[in-house]
Amino acid sequence: MKTYEAESELSVIKKIMEDSRKLNVDNGFYYIFWGILTSTALILNYLLIIYNYSGQYIGFMWMILMVIGAIIGTIAGAKMEKKKKVKTFAGEILSSLWIAIGAIIFTFVFIGIFTKVYNAIYISGFVSCLLAIGYFTSGTIQRLNWLKYLSLAWFLGGWAFFMKPTTESLLYFALMLIFFQTIPGIILYKKYKRDLNSELPSIV
Repeated sequence: MKTYEAESELSVIKKIMEDSRKLNVDNGFYYIFWGILTSTALILNYLLIIYNYSGQYIGFMWMILMVIGAIIGTIAGAKMEKKKKVKTFAGEILSSLWIAIGAIIFTFVFIGIFTKVYNAIYISGFVSCLLAIGYFTSGTIQRLNWLKYLSLAWFLGGWAFFMKPTTESLLYFALMLIFFQTIPGIILYKKYKRDLNSELPSIV
């Protein structure tokens, strides 16, 4: 029985490793999309605070942008799923990972602040640490060390946001999303397109 269980576990690990070499595991779309959308929201949040707008306007702004993001992301995701020729186990794990992290971020950002469990100034720290988990796991599954090592930047950023929480943290977090999420997403997208073109049959 133990031998069977060990062989079963090894086959699962082998499948994940094989899947991680295939196309369509991660094309970087969500990194780019959410990186741009969230960094824009953070900059708007900072400006609303600077110009003394009430928290009601800030919450309304976040709610509108996140709802728009969820709608666009869902539609784009459905279209990408239809175009996929191969659905991999690694891809399913990655999808589940980021859906779970997204749900937790939503809980921290909206539910946590609405119930006043903590001060909103600490949100950047919470989200940074969650993204660190996502990047470390995602990079490990895809066997991309540079993506995995980005988790260190997110962990350090999270610690910094907790130790010195300020209004300017919103701008720093926006910059982190541009450099450590949007740009990596562009790199992943270019890799995806390059791998896709390399697998197309050549015309003689």
